[in-house]
Amino acid sequence: MKPAGPGAVHAHRGAGAVAMARVGVGAAARAVVVAAAVLAALGACSLDYEQLEVAEERDEGVPETVVTDARFTVVRTAARSFRITAERAETYPERQEQILLGLQFEELGADGEVITSGSADRAVHDTATDDVTMSGNISFYSKEYEARVTTGYLSWNNEEKLLRGRNDEAVRLELDSGSVVEGTGFEADMRRSIARFAESVRGVLETDDE
Repeated sequence: MKPAGPGAVHAHRGAGAVAMARVGVGAAARAVVVAAAVLAALGACSLDYEQLEVAEERDEGVPETVVTDARFTVVRTAARSFRITAERAETYPERQEQILLGLQFEELGADGEVITSGSADRAVHDTATDDVTMSGNISFYSKEYEARVTTGYLSWNNEEKLLRGRNDEAVRLELDSGSVVEGTGFEADMRRSIARFAESVRGVLETDDE
């Protein structure tokens, strides 16, 4: 964390931290929602893996399909498409789960420009609910919000539209302007546009004041 200098203020549970959190929420939530959409699309793609040999009887903990060095392009609308790569993709239909390891993805605009990009060591997609849990070296960047989000854990509840971190895992939000805020117990309610850190909020907010 860089020290505060001219035009910067420390943020400790104040309005500035809340404002920063809301910007970071937009970046993080957009990236996770994008990831959920991508993973849902990949869940449908698993139906195309008929060429793979699958044992008739197997333990629930054994994946039905495994794809290594997976690369996909998913087109959802004329103005929205995704590119995703994963070192390994596993499907577990009995558990209604899809697991991606070494995940990287990009959301592309109509002109092919990257809008949102992200990566995580591991992503678990609940194919019944479209909930997503990501863990390990999570990093998202939103060009729209000019913000980066880094953490070790994030979960997305699709029905409740809630994005959550963990109480023991810091979420760090960095704006291209130089402002930084981080804290633990991160939670964002996208329906009410409310974001909060439960504990240990600290940061530096860059301002235009001289």
